[in-house]
Amino acid sequence: MFFDRCIDNDYQFEVEFSQPKQEQPITEGTVKIFFDVIENDHAMEGVEPYEVEFNFENESLKHKLSNTMRSNMFEQWINRVLENKLKIKQQLHLGTEFEYTRITEATGEPKDPFVPKFDMVKI
Repeated sequence: MFFDRCIDNDYQFEVEFSQPKQEQPITEGTVKIFFDVIENDHAMEGVEPYEVEFNFENESLKHKLSNTMRSNMFEQWINRVLENKLKIKQQLHLGTEFEYTRITEATGEPKDPFVPKFDMVKI
């Protein structure tokens, strides 16, 4: 988590999520979510002392915890954004040298994980 800045009563945070797995501890991608925590000036009975808004890195839609997204949907949104990023990465053959050297054939030779399966048949 990264605290970005505070403007008046608006605190801004940047959080980066990933899904490391036992067999692949270095993730292929991450999803950034930008949070705004806004303090209410006048705390009244029945009104929360703050409001939380957030948006995913590639979307302009601002979500509010109070009404635009159910809390049990949060992980599904992260998974959807991550899957979309990985699809684009594979279609455009994007990858780093580090990732390329971590996936090998049984013989120990590097295997390019960014070549789509239909191209592998041609090779």
